Amino acid sequence: MWPLTDTMPKALLPVGGLEFVEYELRQLVEVGVEQVFVTVGRAHQEEWEHHVSQRAGAPEVHLCLEDEPLDTAGPVVAILGRLDDTFFVLNGDIILDTDLAAVLSQAPPDAAGTLALIRLDDPSAYGVVVVGNSGRIERFVEKPPPGTEPANTVSAGIYLLHRDAFAGRKPGPLSFERVVFPSLVDQGLLAGATIDGTWLDIGTPELYLACNTSVFGGVTRLYRPHKPHVAGVGASVLGRTEGLWSWIGAGCSVDAGAVVAESVILPGAKIGAAAVIRHAVIGWDAEIGENAVVSGATLVGAGARVGAGCELDGGARVAPGSTFAPGSITFSPPK
Repeated sequence: MWPLTDTMPKALLPVGGLEFVEYELRQLVEVGVEQVFVTVGRAHQEEWEHHVSQRAGAPEVHLCLEDEPLDTAGPVVAILGRLDDTFFVLNGDIILDTDLAAVLSQAPPDAAGTLALIRLDDPSAYGVVVVGNSGRIERFVEKPPPGTEPANTVSAGIYLLHRDAFAGRKPGPLSFERVVFPSLVDQGLLAGATIDGTWLDIGTPELYLACNTSVFGGVTRLYRPHKPHVAGVGASVLGRTEGLWSWIGAGCSVDAGAVVAESVILPGAKIGAAAVIRHAVIGWDAEIGENAVVSGATLVGAGARVGAGCELDGGARVAPGSTFAPGSITFSPPK
């Protein structure tokens, strides 16, 4: 998601106007979780601290900063003393919109961990999880060739774990996938809970925009925008919005004759007269000149300047703070 992630961590990008991480927090509240520990690196410490300080309501969120990369399981070991005997661990950049109570109800009491699993018609692009008749996970098969999959279940990125799953683990980098889970499988202590749900994924520009389309279309119960076209506080929209949805952040301006369609315009951005923004993301405080066209899952970084008459398409990525002179990039020859 660069160049957007140069300015903001992926989990804080807005989806339907709500920060992506808030979808997971709402999901956890549904099953009675009162405290959440968010483990992140220091690259976006200021942005995370601002978000945590500004949010209100349950659950209580604690920010845990990593001075060095700790892989996927190392962050849990680092805060193990602050956790209950049993706790959820969720990935931060992809969400399965599901009722977590289904995981709780299927978790065997004598297992050290239970992985939430989801069935896919074609799991060959994922790590397949094979579950035995006892409900215990027997093995993992990483991206088997199509047609050779021993099962159609894959991890949903939701783990219900007991402190015993980390017995003997020392602080430092540690991987769930390569170390913790294979060890628990060998001991017969890792179970699988097959559940249903809807993916919310913002891993690529196309997926991010599609995720907004899904949320504005009402596919998730976790959050539903009141309007299909939303303008934030202080935004001036003299142009028009088209398509199924659009989200225009606080302090943005969209001049007369401009069109915004199924796009995210992040706070402070300026869209010039008769410009067209279609299926794209315009970064914070960026400026798009008059008659410019930005489309095709293009990402424009914070503070960038796209001059009048420029055309950007095909998933282009404009670096933060960069400048395109008027007419300097186009797919159309001059008339």
